[in-house]
Amino acid sequence: MTDGRWGFAPIGASGSPELYDIVDDPFTENDVAGANPDAIRDLRDGLVAHLRQHDASQGLIDSLVGEP
Repeated sequence: MTDGRWGFAPIGASGSPELYDIVDDPFTENDVAGANPDAIRDLRDGLVAHLRQHDASQGLIDSLVGEP
C-alpha cells in the first residue's frame, strides 16, 4: 500500500511491517519502519479502514495487521 511518500507492507519478509520512503528510495532497498512509527500507525489504520469499508472479515484484518 502506498500514500505518495510511503510504501507499506503490513507483513514483510521477516514477518514484521516494512516501510519504505518511495520518494527518496524508489527501489525500496532501505526499510525505515523502525524510524517512523507514526507513519506505520497511520498506514496501518488506513489499511484497516479500507478493509472494513469493503467488508473484509475480522479474521482477514487480524491476519494482516493484528488487532487495531
